[in-house]
Amino acid sequence: MSLRDRPLCVLVIDDSDIARAKLIQILEAAGHRTIERETPIGASATIVHEQVDAVVLDINIPVMSGASFAKLLRRNPRMNEVKLILVSGDRRQLESVAEEVKCDAALEKVNVEQLLLPTIQRLFLRPSQVPQRLAIAVGGARFLLPFTGTLTIGRATVCDLVVGDEDASREHLRIEVENGIPKVRDLGSRNGTRLNGDPVIEPCELAVGDEIRIGETALRILESPPAASTRPTGALAGVE
Repeated sequence: MSLRDRPLCVLVIDDSDIARAKLIQILEAAGHRTIERETPIGASATIVHEQVDAVVLDINIPVMSGASFAKLLRRNPRMNEVKLILVSGDRRQLESVAEEVKCDAALEKVNVEQLLLPTIQRLFLRPSQVPQRLAIAVGGARFLLPFTGTLTIGRATVCDLVVGDEDASREHLRIEVENGIPKVRDLGSRNGTRLNGDPVIEPCELAVGDEIRIGETALRILESPPAASTRPTGALAGVE
């Protein structure tokens, strides 16, 4: 679906008045038209009559669960073009439901305010406008970078990507990606970070072919072919 000349119509379904109001504020500030509901009851008719472009759906709603409604939505041929963005505070549940219903994107509640607009922008870009997804490779492993989000690298097991190099700090560096553009930021590491041989003092933008070094460990930025394997890193910015 290509970008529209008219503002998008986004239906926000969340039983939390505060969460719903915040998302509506974000969407309307960006020029989109919004409709809100506390539950999915009656939402199908609203989607058809109001020509809704996207649904932002909390899957943990009592009365009629968002997960159940998502399944109904995907089975309705009249709503095949509607983009479905699932939201939940439970990451494991979110991953499970997202895979089951084949949604267009899945966002954790802790990051939804930051990621909602970039996610909608990505979903409604023409294929030729979608930025190339990049990957970071270390050794024989390759990790797909999110369109928007972060990847922390270091020795600590809490890092998204753990390296065993003795020169690595517990949290050594962070890859920060916004709308497909990655930057590397050194996190005050003991032995420093190098980008193409030069020390990283300030956040530096990354490009395909760049090499990041932590001690003897080399990490390379690569173009990611469509079939590249990955695991979730940071927030779930989309379901591939």
